[in-house]
Amino acid sequence: DPGTAIDVIGTVTRLLAPWQPADASEPKYPLVLVPELSPDDLIEDAFRPIARDGAASIEVVIRLLKCLDAIARTNPYLREAARKRAADATARAQSAINVPSELALLVD
Repeated sequence: DPGTAIDVIGTVTRLLAPWQPADASEPKYPLVLVPELSPDDLIEDAFRPIARDGAASIEVVIRLLKCLDAIARTNPYLREAARKRAADATARAQSAINVPSELALLVD
């Protein structure tokens, strides 16, 4: 459902836009080991399924691209990952959308 996808994109964007890697100072719990979060993994896990399943819906694609752009502009830690995901989402949409007027919206 495109409405749910658009809602989820907005929610995930609000969560990830301010994200920063953890401080490398002394751990509070030195016996608890947690792998470091990868910017590529964060962006891919959050947005790839939506890009794949929503590729044929121009409304979903436009919202996804706008939100990835916002993350890339505001978060230097996620900038490269967001740009890669936007390129992938654009390619998926170009393959899935057959209406020229909708394809034209991807270039604007």
